[in-house]
Formats: sequence, C-alpha cells, structure tokens
Amino acid sequence: MLIFSFILNIIYKFIHQNILLLVIASYLFAALLPEMGSWMRNYSMGDLKIINHQIHLSLSAVMLAILLFNAGLGIKLKDLSSIIEYKKPLVFGVIGNAFIPLIFLTMLSFLTHRFEHQESSNDILVGVAIVASMPIAGSSTAWAKTSGGNLVLSLGLVLLTTILSPILTPITLHSIGYQLHGAYSDELHNLAGGAVIPFLITWVVLPSILGILIRIKISQTIYLVMDPYLNLMNIGMLLLIIYSNVSVFLPELIAHPDLKFISITLIAAASLCFSMFFTGYQISKLFSLPRSETASLTYGLGMNNNGGSLVLASTGLNSHPLAMLRIMLYILLQHLSAPYTNRLISKMKR
Repeated sequence: MLIFSFILNIIYKFIHQNILLLVIASYLFAALLPEMGSWMRNYSMGDLKIINHQIHLSLSAVMLAILLFNAGLGIKLKDLSSIIEYKKPLVFGVIGNAFIPLIFLTMLSFLTHRFEHQESSNDILVGVAIVASMPIAGSSTAWAKTSGGNLVLSLGLVLLTTILSPILTPITLHSIGYQLHGAYSDELHNLAGGAVIPFLITWVVLPSILGILIRIKISQTIYLVMDPYLNLMNIGMLLLIIYSNVSVFLPELIAHPDLKFISITLIAAASLCFSMFFTGYQISKLFSLPRSETASLTYGLGMNNNGGSLVLASTGLNSHPLAMLRIMLYILLQHLSAPYTNRLISKMKR
C-alpha cells in the first residue's frame, strides 16, 4: 500500500507540474467532443430547497462540492494554531483578494464603455466579475508548497476567503452591476442578491467546512494514505468541470470566431491575472516579508477558485455563454503564471 501511495504521489507531482497541458487538453475535448460535456453540464439530480431558495443539483455543482470537500480535508486545524503570527499578511491577503478586483473592474468598465459594441464589453465585464469574485483557490497551497511557501498562511487565506465568500462575492457582483446597463445589470444584481449566496453556502462553504470537520476525526496515518487519491480526484474534478462547461460555447466560438472580441477578452484576462500576482508580490515586498510568506501571499492573490467561477457562471448566467470565454482564458493564464511565479520566487533569498 505504501509503495502504491508513493507511486500515486509521483504521478500527482507530474500532473501538478503539467496541469496547463491537461487544461488545454480539456479544451480540445470540449471543442472536438462537446456532446458529452453538454450532457454533463445539463444533467440534473433534482432540486433542493434551502432557506426559501431553490438549489439546483447539477452534476457540475456536485463535482465542485467534492472538489472543495477534498480541499477541506487538506486543512488540519492544528496547523492553523499559529495563524495569529501571520495576521498582517493574512489581513492584507483577504483585503487584496476582495478589493483589488473591484479597482480593476472599475478601470476596465471605464475603458470598455468606449467600445463600439457595448454587448461585447458587457460580456467581458461580467466574465471578469464572476472570476474575480471567487475565493482563493485551494490549489494555491500546492503551488505555495512547491515554492517553499508558508503552509499556515496559505491555508488561512483559503479558509478565510472561502468562509467570507457569501459576503464578499455579492459585493463584487453588485459593484460591477452598477457599472452595467440593461439586462446585464439586472441579471448581475439578481444573481448577487439571490442565487449566489445559497450557491456559495451550499457548494463552497459547507463542503469545505465538512471536510475540515471530518479531518479532525481522521488520524494522520489514514489521511496520508488517502492524500494521493484525493489529489488525483481533485485534478480530475476540476478538468471535468472545465470540460463540461466550456463544451457549451467553445465549438460555436471556433466555428464563428470574433478575433477582436477574443483579443480584447484575452487582454482583460491577462491584465487581471498579472495584477493579482503582482499585487501579492508587491505587498510582500512592501512589508519585507520572508520568501515563505511571499510565496503564500503571491499565489493566494493570484489564484481564484476556477471551478466555482465556471459553475456559478453556468448556473446564473445561462443567457451569456460568451462570459465563459473570460473565465476560460483566465484559467489558462493562471496556470501559465503559476510556474513562472515559482521560478521568480525561487530566486529570492530565504
């Protein structure tokens, strides 16, 4: 069993280092074999009523819950006992995750309102708002660990932004909604004031907390045996979420490409991705943080929960599939930026 777990760990490390290629492969499958992806996205397990809100049990949402449950299992509360020692980077990390996207969105809104086609600019803004409103991704801890990061700080950032997401995400969505007009504004406000909170509580917060609580009852020995399987499952869930949601619009986009729209969307995605990684790194430099905390803060601000943004967009913005393009490009750029950031941080003095 130990040998098998060792082999799985090697496989996971290889996959983790080549995650960008796997994401690209999922896009290719979505373009060439969209039927299965569309079926997965539209497969329904019924509905669930929570606090007067109807929660749709889609396959994508269930896979997201599994992903975040596994992420919760990876958080050992005992490891967070010293989190108070890192209160400064923790506070600035949460503030940066919440407000840097708002500043970026305001600037982007000012620029895109000068575009000739307002519908295209609104698609870009909505896609940016969805991905920017998500909590920090659990995968940021894996990259921080690769760069010799501070695991306590990384876990704290993931946990705190996840718990606060039902408060912070609606603020971001409402803020960008005020900068839009017509149907886009109404839909974003309706999403922020209605479906997004039960969505986040049901599929993001509760699975994460459940995973943390179960981890308390599991011995370290058992968890170490489970860990390689959980890591591989997490990557599999993320790739399936990407494939099933991208399948809806990618074939049509390839058949009738709008190069101007794609180019502008790519620039917007790249700008936000660079801004978030750069902000995390600069905050670390400003406070002269050591390399370990720099790695955790940089990856924390740079990596948002991609699975959550895809499922939320497919749940609440069915009428705007092109908003998915922004999320799709951001996923690629995020995984492209992570290894580059690793090389940058590895050159720092400890």
